[in-house]
Amino acid sequence: MSKRKICVIAAASVLSIIIIVLITSDTPNDSIIRNSSILPNDIANANNKFALDFYSFAKEDGKNVFFSPISIMTAFAIAYEGANGITADEIQQVFKFTSDEQERKKEFRSFLNNFGNSGILGSDSEYTLHMANALWIANHFEPKKEYIDTAKTYYDSRVDKVDFVTDSGANTINDWIKSQTQNKIDELIKPDDTDEMTALIITNAIYFKGDWVRQFNPSFTQKANFHINETETVRVEMMDLDKPILNYAENDLLQMIQLPYKGDQVSMLVLLPKEIDGLDALEKEMTVENITLWRDSLEEKMSGVYLPKFTTETEYDLKKILFTMGIHVAFDSNTADFSGISERDPIFIDSAIHKTFVSVDEKGTEAAAATGINARLQSGPPNTFRADHPFVFIIQDDSNGNILFMGRVVNPLQ
Repeated sequence: MSKRKICVIAAASVLSIIIIVLITSDTPNDSIIRNSSILPNDIANANNKFALDFYSFAKEDGKNVFFSPISIMTAFAIAYEGANGITADEIQQVFKFTSDEQERKKEFRSFLNNFGNSGILGSDSEYTLHMANALWIANHFEPKKEYIDTAKTYYDSRVDKVDFVTDSGANTINDWIKSQTQNKIDELIKPDDTDEMTALIITNAIYFKGDWVRQFNPSFTQKANFHINETETVRVEMMDLDKPILNYAENDLLQMIQLPYKGDQVSMLVLLPKEIDGLDALEKEMTVENITLWRDSLEEKMSGVYLPKFTTETEYDLKKILFTMGIHVAFDSNTADFSGISERDPIFIDSAIHKTFVSVDEKGTEAAAATGINARLQSGPPNTFRADHPFVFIIQDDSNGNILFMGRVVNPLQ
C-alpha cells in the first residue's frame, strides 16, 4: 500500500511549531490499555507538571527558552485519543493524562470552553487569549468516525478535507494558522512537507496579547548592563517601573514578582535568582510544589522593578525531547499503535517541531506558538527587583495557576 503522512500542528501566544509524523504499525492492538497507576490530575496540574519536565529537557547552557506547554499538551491529547496499548501508556505517563477516558475528555472540553473563548476576543476586551484546533484530512484518507467525533466534540476541532498532493493543502493550513496567531506564525507547513503520502495534519494554535496593568514609561527605559554570568555582560534596553505596588516575594534563593495584565485574569511571574550565577540552583528547585509555595507567599510590597525588553524566538525538535522524556513506541514504525485513528492504515510519529515567539516591552506582552504532529502510514495509502541577570518567567492563568507559557532569559539580545 502507498505511504501517507499525518501532521498535527499548533500555534500559541508565543511562536511555537510542532511537527510530528505518525506511521501505522502492521499489527495494531485493538484493545485500549491505560496505565491506571498514573494519578488523575486536572488539566492545570497535569500541564504544569509537564511544563517543568519539558523545561528541564529543553534548556541548554547559554540559550534562552520559551515554549507553550498547553499547546504541546493539547496537540498530543488529540493524537492520544487515537493511541492504544503501550503507545498510549507512554504518552499518558509523559503528559500525566488521567486514566479515566470520559473524565479526560470532559476536562479538555471544559478547559477549552473556558480557555479564552472559542473566538479571538474583540478589540473591546482588555486582553486577547485564544486557542483553536483543526484536523486537515487528505482526500484519500478516512480516519475512524469515532476519532473525528471525539476531536469535534471534546476538542472543538475544525475538520476539513484538503489536497496535500499540490501546495493547496499547506497553503490552506498556513492561512488558518496565520489568522489564529495574528500573523505571528507565517509558514508552519512548507509545501514540500506534504505529498500523496500525507494523510492528516492536526493543528493547535494559541495566541496571547495583553497590556500591563501598570505599564512601564518608555521615557524611563535606558541602556543598562545585563550580566550573562559573573564575567560577561551585554548592553540592553532596561525598562523601569518606578515604585509600583505589586505582589512580591523573596527567600534565600530568589526574588519573585507578579506583573498582572489588564483584565485581572492573566499575569507574568518573574523568578530572579539572588545570585548572578544562581539560575542553575533555581532551576533545580523549580517543582510544581515549590512554585505554588512561592506564589502563595506573594505580598503587596515593591519599590521598583527593572526588566529588560526582549523578543525571543525558539525552535524545538519535540521528537528528540519527548523520546528522552519517555515516549518511545509512538515513534517506532514497527510497534506504534494509533489504531484509534485508523486500523486499515496504521501510523507512527515520525517528527515533531515546536517554534515559539514572545515579545515583552513597556506596554505588555505578545506571544504565539504552533504545535504539529505529522504521521506516515507504514503501508496503505531589597524590595528592588532588578532583572539584570538570567531569570525564569511564567505566563499563567490566575484563576487556576495554569502555566500558559514558560521560559527563561539568559541573554535578552539572543
